[in-house]
Amino acid sequence: MLAAGDGQAVYSSEKEVTGQAQEQKYCLTFFAPEPKLRSPPSYKNLLPLAEFMHPFPMSQIFRTLHILIAEDNLINQKLAVRLLQKQGHTSTVANTGREALEAWTQQSFDAILMDMMMPEMDGLEAAMAIREREKTTGTHIPIIAITANAMMGDRDKCLAAGMDEYISKPVDVAKLYEVLHRLTSE
Repeated sequence: MLAAGDGQAVYSSEKEVTGQAQEQKYCLTFFAPEPKLRSPPSYKNLLPLAEFMHPFPMSQIFRTLHILIAEDNLINQKLAVRLLQKQGHTSTVANTGREALEAWTQQSFDAILMDMMMPEMDGLEAAMAIREREKTTGTHIPIIAITANAMMGDRDKCLAAGMDEYISKPVDVAKLYEVLHRLTSE
């Protein structure tokens, strides 16, 4: 039997000696040093090393983006939000292409992740509507198609509708981060 607590470990066993049980106990005392509290690491010291090791400029690595997620599937919404949060980004979710268009007109975003197939207005229609409105403003927001449609010609349809990039589901997370970085740092 073994018991532990308060810096001690106790082991006991029963041993039979000439027909009678005899209990033996051993006690070990141990001490663990108190953890030393220290201040959080300074990232200033790490920047030159990170700059050398990472292919992206540090100003972009630590830049927080606000991204519009146009996706009608709840699980995909949660996944996209979480993936973006892991990189320090914030997001707004739209359930339809129409909601995405409304959100884009009311808020400022750095990029849009657009599903192709959504109710009311699909991603292609929403992207074309955004591009049409941008003609009057002279602005351009990166729109990234994220879709389960991986058939021949789907990429071309997305690009023809004005989307800047195409990523098929299941999403390659490294590719998503790379595309976001590339399109938002131009």
